[in-house]
Amino acid sequence: RNQYKYLAEVEVHEGYVGQTLAEMTSRTYFIDKVTGPSPDGRVVLTGKDILAKLEERKAQYPIASPGVLYADLNSTATSFEVANAVDTDYDSDGTIRIGGEIMTYTSVVNSANGVTFSGVTRATDNTTAESHDVDASVQQCKRFEDTRPDDAMNTLMVTGAGIPSTYPNFAAWTAEVDDYLSFYRLDRLITEPRDVKALIGEIAEQCGLYVWWDERLASIEMK
Repeated sequence: RNQYKYLAEVEVHEGYVGQTLAEMTSRTYFIDKVTGPSPDGRVVLTGKDILAKLEERKAQYPIASPGVLYADLNSTATSFEVANAVDTDYDSDGTIRIGGEIMTYTSVVNSANGVTFSGVTRATDNTTAESHDVDASVQQCKRFEDTRPDDAMNTLMVTGAGIPSTYPNFAAWTAEVDDYLSFYRLDRLITEPRDVKALIGEIAEQCGLYVWWDERLASIEMK
């Protein structure tokens, strides 16, 4: 009756007659699809682990920003208006990209025609100040600066992929990084939506770590 409960949590208990559920082996999966009922009444649930959310096309970091320039922008302006957006579409302060130019800002507030960015520093991160045409896209950027690998992975999974924060075993991640990667720090500016799975793969490769779903512990582990 609930064929569209995609990624709903499912627990599978395996044990013997007479055991309580607590005594049985429990494994946690998430619904991928439900097929049936067949002519004989059989229904099949196909499950997968929570890391499958990383493979969803929507799992990008940062997400695509909706705003576009309300008017032409010259190469020296330090405030400007952006249409088709509200203030919650952007970080309260941070970094944005318009065309090939990166710029930082100190505030964004709702305005008559959308939002207004103020305190803008032009041509940051080795880019060049340029003029931009009306309707040019204004994309939120995300910056990792002196960031621990476990913090970056957690941000990408929870914020980027929407994985509930209860699933990453973050306390164990922290201990693992303290023991083996305490000297690793990440510096990266992401200027357009990137696949979360690919970003996590890059961190895993560069830092020499891996993550997996432990269906018995119902948690994402890292070593």
